[in-house]
Amino acid sequence: SSSSSSSSSSVAAAALSTDNQSENEIKLKTIRMINILNEQGKLPAIMFILSRARILEYAKFLLQDQELDLIPHKEDKNKVFIEFQTALCRIPTTSTSSTATTALDEHKEQEKEDQAKQRRNSGDDDDDGDDDEIEDLKSVQLCRDLALKGIGMHHSGLIAPIKEIYERLMQHRPPLIKVLLATETVACGVDTPTKTVVFTDVTKHDGTERRL
Repeated sequence: SSSSSSSSSSVAAAALSTDNQSENEIKLKTIRMINILNEQGKLPAIMFILSRARILEYAKFLLQDQELDLIPHKEDKNKVFIEFQTALCRIPTTSTSSTATTALDEHKEQEKEDQAKQRRNSGDDDDDGDDDEIEDLKSVQLCRDLALKGIGMHHSGLIAPIKEIYERLMQHRPPLIKVLLATETVACGVDTPTKTVVFTDVTKHDGTERRL
């Protein structure tokens, strides 16, 4: 399992197949699964989504669900908010101005959707590049808004301050990140105490073919 860094003695694995399902069915199934895991005390969970573009798609619809809130207590939300405000101070001011418009609105733009689809089809959606850090800086507010619901994201292009926040929030007692949306690179740098592992897929396109 890619969650070998987990401090949990037992890790339950669940599969979330998205084959032959409409987008709405996938959304409903995902939210229902998260709520069930929460009710059964099986969070924190890592949800492996082997595509950065797909992670952003999942992040958007989870953020839009007003009833989904895994850290309902105001005190815990304040801790999350302070962590992100501290991180913003560590990010160059020349880039943070782009966070004035929410990342959620930015990702709704058709151009962004077209770029995401192109990356997904080419299999290059989780490669590092010069534009990765800029994209992540624009996504700081999206990361914060998700974290205020108890949800985090992790992929290879995520900037270091956000990775550090997620690690601290997951190691908090009780954990303040309950669901982490991640590519397989999560095993390369974030200590993630985990009770449940969910796979939305078990193959990934490497630019030539789909592989395990």
